[in-house]
Amino acid sequence: GQQTFLWWARKKDNSLFWAEVKIQYTQFEDEEYAVVLVRDVTHRVEFEDNLRKRDSEIQAIFDATAYGIFIIEVEEDGDFSVSNMNIADEEITGVKVAEIKGKKFREFLPVDVADAITANYRKCIQENATISYEEEVNLPAKGLKYALTTLVPVHNENGKVIRIVGSTLDITSRKKIERKLYAEKERLSVTLKSIGDGVIATDTEGKILIINKSAEQMTGWTQSEAEGKLITDVFHIINQKTKRVSINP
Repeated sequence: GQQTFLWWARKKDNSLFWAEVKIQYTQFEDEEYAVVLVRDVTHRVEFEDNLRKRDSEIQAIFDATAYGIFIIEVEEDGDFSVSNMNIADEEITGVKVAEIKGKKFREFLPVDVADAITANYRKCIQENATISYEEEVNLPAKGLKYALTTLVPVHNENGKVIRIVGSTLDITSRKKIERKLYAEKERLSVTLKSIGDGVIATDTEGKILIINKSAEQMTGWTQSEAEGKLITDVFHIINQKTKRVSINP
């Protein structure tokens, strides 16, 4: 048989080098021999060591970013599997890369969720370009999540898309706030529109948010026309004596 070892070796000048030692046992004329082959592999070992250090540095940067980053492999059958994901993406999705690495999405997600996610991957390949979109995903480990996602296709030497690099930002909190504000605005709108007096609601800059029916009739401006305009452009106060426009308080 054959055995291979990697050892430090010392030269005549006392300098050290990495030696790959192969020992081959053989038999000749009923006697056993050990043939020893020695090769200087210092450059190869140093290269592999530098490669490991570089990979470690890249992984550290990969994991340090606040954005979720993931790498998707495009399979020969057109399906998709998980190649890698950083710590931020693990936190967003609630799954660990060690548990799903190499798996297709239907293997660890409900079919409808997996198909919704991979539909965007197919779109990225079809358009052969970077795409960005907002998505709503119901994840088993995290529940309903909203994310702003960007996908970048990676090509081989023949121009075929072989993987997709993606980044995702969890915007669930922002979406919840937006929906809460929208609901509050709707409730306020219903309340103001039910008041008999003319009511105009503005933001801190004096831009009109809501104008009820009574105010529409008084000013001649509809909600769609007035919304976003300055109140001074819609509601004019006239001085009784001079008949001129007064400063709006």
